[in-house]
Amino acid sequence: MEKDFVRFLKCLPTSNHEGQWFNSWWMYNNYTYGLVAKVVEVVSGQSYAEYIRDHILKPLGMHATATGSNDVRESNNVAYPYVCPSVGDYHMLPSKCWPCDDHTPILAAMGMRSSINDMLVWSKAVLEAEKQETEDESHSFSTEGNPLRQMKKVRQAYWTRPVDDSFQHETTYCMGWLRVEILSSSIGMLSCNTDTRKRREHLKYILGTKSDLMLTICHNGVMNGSTAALYTFPKTQSAVVVLSNGLHSGDASDFRAQILIQALFNLQSYIDLLPLVRMEAEIPHQWYETGFASPWRQSQRLTDKERRRELYLGDYYGFDNSFCLSIVQRPDARPNENAPEADISLAVVFNGRATSICDLEFYKKDAYSFFPLSHENHLLTMYPLWCDYRMTILEFHVNEAEEVTGIRWLWDEDEEPATFAKKFA
Repeated sequence: MEKDFVRFLKCLPTSNHEGQWFNSWWMYNNYTYGLVAKVVEVVSGQSYAEYIRDHILKPLGMHATATGSNDVRESNNVAYPYVCPSVGDYHMLPSKCWPCDDHTPILAAMGMRSSINDMLVWSKAVLEAEKQETEDESHSFSTEGNPLRQMKKVRQAYWTRPVDDSFQHETTYCMGWLRVEILSSSIGMLSCNTDTRKRREHLKYILGTKSDLMLTICHNGVMNGSTAALYTFPKTQSAVVVLSNGLHSGDASDFRAQILIQALFNLQSYIDLLPLVRMEAEIPHQWYETGFASPWRQSQRLTDKERRRELYLGDYYGFDNSFCLSIVQRPDARPNENAPEADISLAVVFNGRATSICDLEFYKKDAYSFFPLSHENHLLTMYPLWCDYRMTILEFHVNEAEEVTGIRWLWDEDEEPATFAKKFA
């Protein structure tokens, strides 16, 4: 629930065994966009969606950017998200919740929709504001029709990021932007083309190794079934924007953006990116079995004794009661499912959202899993957010009286498991 968002944030960890993270640890995080959006609402007296429309979209003439569900319903030009588990097999993903104007934090963090033309308008406004601020250090400039301010401060370097190539040109994170010098292997580091990066294959495909250095300030975006790549170039006051409505075999947006950048600036020596594209596209099909399903099966213990499943039914609250896991009964058992009572099968509902329901199956003693049992199902339900099999396992705590009192859940692969307490009537 939106009203619980700040309470949820206050429960998130701020340290680990190495100490406090503040000013010593960098991790990409969308939660804070939601917090800023709530501040905007308090200060302005408007909803975040209204404020963005009135103060940014309308002044810039960005008429093809949606901050509300009505904006999408009234359009006949929507590229819906798809996944393609196999050649020619396309599945449209549900997207009626986006934009989610009923939940300001999610709207700010990941809930808007836009278009190529509007993103180019946005890029132009950002570049112009940044340029004028650079030329006028007093920041008293006035650009008719451009509401953007402090772009120079927003896009300056704050956090240095490690570089894995031999050139070692600085890469830094700004406020929602990434500063990269071409040439650098850091191009695309925020994209979903992660599998080839893990194997360091991207180091063979660095753009512009025989061209002059050129600064780009850029960012990538991802949603279920969609990706985006936006690169701005302050020196030439130009931008490259690519949006894609498919995400299943690599990040097409970023690969296309790099191809366009290489052609636009005639970067030398020419790099053929297609071998890297093919490699990135193939790895996910192999990964589902070797990196996801296989370790899940290896840790499963079906010979463990199973309790009566009705003991697990109920609502479990965590994060200062701001998040709920509901264990409910689903009507039918799966084929060949070996349950104590064949008519009792379990499912989990996340935070009361009916569309989030996932079937649960016995994993080991006092543990159930909502693991996707096929590559196709993983693409349709979880990818790319959940790619660690441990995140699909709910471990139940049972006291000496054999009462189920809580759940332990690894909700994020980079965090410690969270505890959820069962609410008793």
